[in-house]
Amino acid sequence: MKNGKLVENEEEQKAIKFLLAAHSSGWSLKTICDGLEKENASTRTGAPWRPSTVAKILKREDVYRDWE
Repeated sequence: MKNGKLVENEEEQKAIKFLLAAHSSGWSLKTICDGLEKENASTRTGAPWRPSTVAKILKREDVYRDWE
């Protein structure tokens, strides 16, 4: 985010696309986290993926759907 607006970040977009597809396939939040870790997708802070992080992203799913 820059000046209050989303800025394109290819790595973040790749992780979010994976996350959305996995969620659409019925994966649990924990399984999505495990998948992101296996894909070597990092969070913005470099912290491990947590179900609460995935849930927060999914709450804003409407923002990310335009990326597909």
